[in-house]
Amino acid sequence: MGGGEAVLGLGAAVCGLGFLAVAVAVAVVAVLIRRAARRAASTAAELVGSVGVELAGQAGGALEGAVRRIGQEELGRGWRAFRKQLELEALRRDPEQLHRAVLKLAQREEGRLSPQHVVTELELDDRTARDALERLRQEGKCRLEDEDASLYVFPAFLERRPVKVCDYCDSVYEPDEVQGTCPGCGAPLHDAVTV
Repeated sequence: MGGGEAVLGLGAAVCGLGFLAVAVAVAVVAVLIRRAARRAASTAAELVGSVGVELAGQAGGALEGAVRRIGQEELGRGWRAFRKQLELEALRRDPEQLHRAVLKLAQREEGRLSPQHVVTELELDDRTARDALERLRQEGKCRLEDEDASLYVFPAFLERRPVKVCDYCDSVYEPDEVQGTCPGCGAPLHDAVTV
């Protein structure tokens, strides 16, 4: 099954329709868009009336060919929007896929995510976003930065930088700020990495 057929199959499963029903619906939309592009002044009634005539003339493989042309320019943005909605619905239904999407977003955002950011970027409801973040926290992939659960930190994706740490008082200094001993207590410093 090619990419277009796989997406149609997913669309059929998500919508609870058969593959052929989704394929015909998409073919109807393609005909409407072609007609609208050719005759921008046509009324909606004329467009709908002409769809049946054009589809009726397609027999056997012609309808299948029409379905295969879905990815062409005439559907362009509409097809991409349809695929995006299918992907979002699959994301909502599959916890593992949601888990991967949140981790990918955390990596892109350099290890810091708020539930609202997950809601906005992944187009989820607040409850689903918070549940996904909480699941990742329970698995040890992230931690809460503050008590009100407004920021989750993913240590694996944080930027790391070299520092000097005091062996006695645990003070942390930038490497270019100090030499061999702690300015606060005089104890030796050792090299470390922090986030």
